[in-house]
Amino acid sequence: MQFIYPYPNSVIKITRQLDGMRGKAVFELAHRNPSARVFWHLDNEYLGETADVHQMKLSPNAGEHVLTVVNEMENSLTIRFKVE
Repeated sequence: MQFIYPYPNSVIKITRQLDGMRGKAVFELAHRNPSARVFWHLDNEYLGETADVHQMKLSPNAGEHVLTVVNEMENSLTIRFKVE
């Protein structure tokens, strides 16, 4: 597994949409077996799972965060990033 976005230690900005709502960033992961199930966690909070397309739309609050993904084989990958 490897994160495509964001890069480790990235600083990202979440913009406002035209309707004033807070936007979302698309977090993406590459996996050797695309059909594998991957479980996503942000700051130790379970977000959901993906299969086939490993993308998760998130709108984390400003500050530092830890994103962890775990696949069915219990392999995990963690990155840290910051939201401005």
